Amino acid sequence: MKRPRGGSLFLLLEPDEFLARLATLVPPPRIHSVRYHGIFAPNSKARARVLPGSADAPEPIPSPPSSRPKAIPGTRTYRLPWADLLKKVFAVDVLACPDCGGRLQIIAFIADSVCDRLVHTAHKVKLSGESLRKVRANLTMNRKSAK
Repeated sequence: MKRPRGGSLFLLLEPDEFLARLATLVPPPRIHSVRYHGIFAPNSKARARVLPGSADAPEPIPSPPSSRPKAIPGTRTYRLPWADLLKKVFAVDVLACPDCGGRLQIIAFIADSVCDRLVHTAHKVKLSGESLRKVRANLTMNRKSAK
């Protein structure tokens, strides 16, 4: 807002008038609040000469190979695979074989507990611990009895 004329130090406004002046300072929705003008404007012809790293940028350091497939050029990947997220956050490679150190492959994702038991029984894998269904049932029973 502009300063009042005549050298006064304050401005007395009605509430509606104050809100009208204040509303002009709020940027429109879904618009960047910082706007660049002059040489920093997006379409400025001389912008490349003033922005850091645009002319003599060092070559990027190559990243280690990832387990995910390469993206198609020109598209963005919005979701990272869970194995890459665990590797990035906890520094744990869940797709590394504990025996030989080779790479494991995900062959299936089973969300149904009955199917899960059938697959584990068929492959003779011993499951430990209670099933998730029993744990959830116990939690809901405890919550109901607490109320």
